Amino acid sequence: LTVEFYPWRFVCRSVDGKLSTTVEFSRAGGLDRLKRKVCELLELDPAAVRLWSCYEPPRVAAANAAAAGPQASLPSPGAAGAAGALEAPEPELLEATMTLEDAQLVDGQTILIERRLGGEKGEDGKTAGKGKWEGLPGRRAGRWRG
Repeated sequence: LTVEFYPWRFVCRSVDGKLSTTVEFSRAGGLDRLKRKVCELLELDPAAVRLWSCYEPPRVAAANAAAAGPQASLPSPGAAGAAGALEAPEPELLEATMTLEDAQLVDGQTILIERRLGGEKGEDGKTAGKGKWEGLPGRRAGRWRG
């Protein structure tokens, strides 16, 4: 029997900012279970969802928020378009076979939820379409996996 006193907390947000949830999860847990939990809470089809780690050190997040002004809702990883903005590490696609520790996630980290466009379930309960992924903010060609 193992008791974990301080599970990790993740802020999970959709790329478009319309969906958001906070999840507490064991640091020894698998990413497949985290993905299922997030999809269950947000009523999403796990087959039409990819999770990305999005880590912005406090110094980077503060500088980007100040440069972007009050209308910034999601971090723009790697985006340095506004004057004074700093570049943060680009998000990494999280693979379901890893544990949270293997993926180098940290307590309080933001997880971006990328949905497949046209991936809503139809009346028959099957995924209606297998469209393209919606994409991530600040994405630069040739530098992202997935």
